[in-house]
Amino acid sequence: MEEWSLTFMYELFSLSQWNFTTFTALLFCLSAFIAGFTKAGLPGGAIVAVPLMAMAVPPRISLGVILPVFMVADVFSVYFWHRYAERHYCFPYLLFIGLGVIGAWPVMGTASDSVLDTIIGWLLLVLITLSFFTRILRPGRGFP
Repeated sequence: MEEWSLTFMYELFSLSQWNFTTFTALLFCLSAFIAGFTKAGLPGGAIVAVPLMAMAVPPRISLGVILPVFMVADVFSVYFWHRYAERHYCFPYLLFIGLGVIGAWPVMGTASDSVLDTIIGWLLLVLITLSFFTRILRPGRGFP
């Protein structure tokens, strides 16, 4: 497993492998901008930021980059909005985040970029569908 980690770190920090163009750099910046707005109160912004980042750089690298972007956005969000936080809502999410990271680890180590693209697409479709139906089925909270 150590060899895979070193290879991933080399790919992540070797900008020549990212094949940046002006368009991909704009997608990269737009994805980071949307991640910041997501933490400032734009619900569902992460659904847009993840595929934009996957379009800007290869999917394996994009997932390795978008996670720290969201973590930095979380730090700023907690700093500015800590007075309004309801902490009892945070801890159940941590369990599912941990399970997701543990479940994704073997997939990231073995799947090719085309398979990761497909997995990201299907996961986003499932999440959008779940979000749509929970908004409809929740009494008194339909679409505005």
